[in-house]
Amino acid sequence: MCRRVSAFFFAPTLTAFGSERNFEDICHIVTGAQIVYENGARVNTSFITNCELGIVARTDPALTEQIHSVQIDTKKSIAPPKYDYPSNLLTAATMGKLSKKGVDLTIKKGECVRVKRLDAQVADKKTVYGGGLLISDKLAESRVWQEEREIKEVKKICYGLSEREKELIAGLN
Repeated sequence: MCRRVSAFFFAPTLTAFGSERNFEDICHIVTGAQIVYENGARVNTSFITNCELGIVARTDPALTEQIHSVQIDTKKSIAPPKYDYPSNLLTAATMGKLSKKGVDLTIKKGECVRVKRLDAQVADKKTVYGGGLLISDKLAESRVWQEEREIKEVKKICYGLSEREKELIAGLN
């Protein structure tokens, strides 16, 4: 006999969308809050739970603020490469930034398609770190996080959408 056991787990923010098993049955609560663990590891942390049925991913600004209030401010010593993804691709890193800014965002079943990489990344043997969500044009155009896409003076590696990915998005529209 199978019993449903409620679960709430820590997950590194950048790999929060990486799970393949029962992806749409798990709610990804993306905070992007940096936690300094007892062993000294500094990890931008989010959470996954099976307690919020029907929600694939959401931010939690209140939880993000609570985590920040108990953590020591730290600076990153090494900056990873920056990627410029199409507005139809939502990553856990972007959701973490939104949560830190107090943006409350919920993506429901049927509003997204999970992807490991864009077709344009195959030639470079790259993936979307931690996976991502393809979202409809309507969601992409009305995103409250467009300011995150502002061009900064940081060199970014740009990827576009393939025809196959555009067809997936058309299905979400």
